Order: sequence, then structure tokens, then C-alpha cells
Amino acid sequence: MRLLILSTYEHTGGAAIAASRLLHALQGQGVEATMLCRRNIRVGWLRCLCPPLARALEKQSWTSIAERAVIWASNGFTKKDLWATDIALFGQDITTTREYREADAVLIHWVNQGFLSLSTIEKIARSGKRVVWTMHDEWPLEGVEHYTSPTSPVAATSSATPTSPTSSIATIHPTNPINNLLTQWVLRRKAEIYRSGRISFVTCSEWLKNISEKKTLAEGLRIVSIPNPIDSRLFAPLTEGQRKEAAKTLGLPQGKKLVLFVAQKVDDERKGIRYLDEAVKILTGNQGNPENPAVPDSPDYPDKPENPKISEIPGDFAIIAPGRDIPYITNVEDMARLYACVDVFVTPSLSDNLPNTIMEAMSCGTPCVGFDVGGIPEMIDHKENGYVARYKDAQDLAEGIRYVIAKENHARLSRAARNKVMLCYSEEAVASKYLTEINREIGGVVPEKYRETKGFMPETDRGKGGLGETGNKEKSGRKEC
Repeated sequence: MRLLILSTYEHTGGAAIAASRLLHALQGQGVEATMLCRRNIRVGWLRCLCPPLARALEKQSWTSIAERAVIWASNGFTKKDLWATDIALFGQDITTTREYREADAVLIHWVNQGFLSLSTIEKIARSGKRVVWTMHDEWPLEGVEHYTSPTSPVAATSSATPTSPTSSIATIHPTNPINNLLTQWVLRRKAEIYRSGRISFVTCSEWLKNISEKKTLAEGLRIVSIPNPIDSRLFAPLTEGQRKEAAKTLGLPQGKKLVLFVAQKVDDERKGIRYLDEAVKILTGNQGNPENPAVPDSPDYPDKPENPKISEIPGDFAIIAPGRDIPYITNVEDMARLYACVDVFVTPSLSDNLPNTIMEAMSCGTPCVGFDVGGIPEMIDHKENGYVARYKDAQDLAEGIRYVIAKENHARLSRAARNKVMLCYSEEAVASKYLTEINREIGGVVPEKYRETKGFMPETDRGKGGLGETGNKEKSGRKEC
């Protein structure tokens, strides 16, 4: 069986990273799989004439520029919410490629911004090939919006308290007659496509699955929840000696409790760094205005500072945000070492599906603190492998940091974080779930090694911080994945 994965990008953004990791996971299980991404503009000689324009163009395709122009015009020629919607009117026809023709099954991931048009998706759906669409947001079952629903769960997990029912930045609605027409057209086209083909949908979190099942377009569709995979050999704990060496190489302060924050855009409002900054003020006893904490300015891809300055908190803490406090890290090996060097990873995101960053940190044995929103409480088990803070509550976020780094808690939380990843998110565990889903629909016989088993436990990485005694569900009280 040959599988084809479709993703707009190969490495840019969480959805692309998840798609690439799934490709690696499937190939690691002996499956013949490949991935196609959007063909971007070839700038060639323009690099010499106008380097800035060349750099901007080579990150886009002509189809993405055409689509964004239509959205810009329909929004009244304003850049507001320009990237919040997609109409899939323009795209590249991948059905003519050899990779598509030879594929038995197609795994669609995030394919917006001019990669696949609705017409191409319809061709794929009508082809007779098995099609599985992994949802990284709500767009596949919505009109033009990527996020339209409240981002907090119905109820908090474990002993965490209930969260705010809505997010001020989660809902984006059409604001003029043209946008209304576009939304209705996209909804009708999607309904036609889903009636004509055999597409099943995969959500990366139970939170998104619950939201998706309530949507009008979801009627009669199969929706299952399968998490993203992670390479637990690359993202793995370090020994004490390795940590000291890595910390020195990365320029991290010594003798401090290190608190890490990571985002592609540090000042992205949805990533919530202002709540982390407010939590820092609370930890230091220097509280500002919790209703309107300041958000630092940062370019999308900042140049590496010659003498980066760590945001040190008086006492035993130091906040580290790549792109703000230390140079922006693009090397995945260095990122894995950074996760393994810090004491706690904080993700104050205001809306998220199943963040790769939490998975990466936990795989490195680093406990996480995050708000009770989206799929985050599915990953962080409150006070078992991390801390789930009340939504938009900087005070509780600060309490979570205190709890995780406390000497009596940290080692236990660290072991449990690694165990959770090995149980639920390892490449073998996730690949087996995808293969089960694909073979279920095409009528193939699922090999014994890929049959989903309750409580499936992959083999651990010996010598790299694998499962210890707490890996036993009965002893640790760990939930089923």
C-alpha cells in the first residue's frame, strides 16, 4: 500500500511539522509513503535585482497570492483578518503528479493558502482512493474560518478548575455581503464534495473532535481522534552532564531555574506571552496591570542578537523565549537540547489544538504549564505530569510554575511527562492508529502489529530516559490515550 501525504508546507508551522513527523513514523513502520507540498514561486534572477522582494515571493505561490488578493478585496481592502480565512478558490492540481497516481490512499493535512483548491479536493474525493483528512483547525468542516468555536473545554480535567467559556480572539465572522456570499459558496462546495467521496476525518485532539461532531457539515461523516506523533529518540531527556554541556553551548544561565516559552511569532496574541510576563511579575512581587499587561514587540524572524540577554527574575528563575531572550532557534537538534535543559515549559496559548511544543517538552522529560483550553488539558494531566492553569489567569499560571519547579514535585512530574509521551504520542503508537483507520475503510486486512490494542505500550528507548516504574498505568493512575 502506497500513501501520499499532502501539506502546504514541509516544516513551517505546527501542522506541517506534524505532517512531516507522520511521514517519518509511517516510513519507520515499513510503509511506502511520500509527501507533496505547495510549489512556491521560483525567483531566480530576482535574488540579485531585489533580494527583499525575492525573499518575500519565494515563500508564496501564485495561487496563494491570488487567493489572498480576493480575500483582501472582499474585506474592504484592509489587512485586518487577512490570514484568518481561506476560500480555496485557487490551488495547484496535484492529481497530475506521479506520486498521486501511484498512491492507494491520500492523507490530507493543512492544505490552505493556495495549495489545494476545492476543485482539486473534489477530484481526490471522487477518485476512489481512500482519503483521510487530518484537521489541524476547524476549516475543513467550516466555511472560510479556521477558528469559530469557543476554545475552552466543557469541563476541566483532573482537579483543575473550569475555564472561561469563550476566547476573545477565537471567533471570526464575515462582516460584509461579499464575505457572506463567499462563506455560503464554500459551505455548499464542501457539502457537495463530502457527499460525493469517501473522506474520513481525523482530529488531533478530543477537544476538536467534540467541536467537529456538532458542525452541520459533519452529518454522516466519520470523525476519529488520533494525536500527532513525535520522534521520542530525538526529543529525549539528557543526563545531568549532558544538560550542563548543552546549557553552556546554548548560552543559558547557570544556577537558575529555567522557564521556557516558545512560539513562531513571540508577539502573536494567540500565544499569550503577555500572561507569562504577568505571571513573572507575580512571581517577583512586581505586579502590573493584569487586565492589560504589555506584550513585547518582536519581528517574525528576528536576527540573532550578538549578546542575548536572558529575562532573569530576581532569585532563582530565568525566563527564556527564543527570538526575544536568546537567538531564534531553527535547528531541531538544538531545540530538543533546549527543551531538555530547562526546568519547566510554559504555554500560555489562548487557543490551540494539540501543541507540538508541549509534546516536545514532555518527551524531553520537561513538565509543562498551560491554560485549560483546547487540547492542552488532554496532554497535561493536572499535577500528574504538569499543571493546568485556569484560562487567562496569570495568577494561577504563576502558581503552576511554582508547583512544577518545586523540589518535591519536579522529578516525579518529569518522569510522568516522558511516560505520557511514550504511551500516547510515540511514532509507533500513532502510525498504528493511522494504519488501522486507513485499512478499516478500504477493506484491507490490518496486520497484527498494526491492530489497535487498548493500553498499547511501545518499546521504550533504553538509556534515553524511557519508561520507569511509573509507566505502569495501574501504578501511575495514567489515563488511557
